[in-house]
Amino acid sequence: MISSDGRSYHSSVDIGVQLYRQEIKETREYLLDGKLYAVYVFYAPTKRKYDIDNYMKALQDAMEKAKVFKNDNQIDFSFQMKGEVTKLGKVDVHVLEYTSQKEMLDYVSRVFSEVSEA
Repeated sequence: MISSDGRSYHSSVDIGVQLYRQEIKETREYLLDGKLYAVYVFYAPTKRKYDIDNYMKALQDAMEKAKVFKNDNQIDFSFQMKGEVTKLGKVDVHVLEYTSQKEMLDYVSRVFSEVSEA
C-alpha cells in the first residue's frame, strides 16, 4: 500500500510527465519503448546525508505509472549522481532508448560534466 506522501509524489511525477507530453505533442501510450538507460542527478534540499538508492525505486515506479515506459525492467543501465543543495530539492531525470554503449557513455559523461562544472 502506498502512503499519502507516496501518492502525492506519484501525482507530481505524473503531472510533470503530462506537461512534457503536451510540450512535445506526444500521443503514444508510452513515451519510450525497448531497452533504456537512465541518468539521475539528485539535488537535495539540505546538506543532510542521504542514500540515493532509497529514492530510485519510488522514482522509477512513479515514471512507470505515468507511462514514461511500460515497465521499469526496461532500464538496463542506470547512472546516479548527487548535485548541489537546491532550496526545494529536485531530481533531473534523463531516460533514453539505448542505441550503443559509446553513445550512452558519451551522454552520461556530458551530463555529469555539466553538473560538476555548475
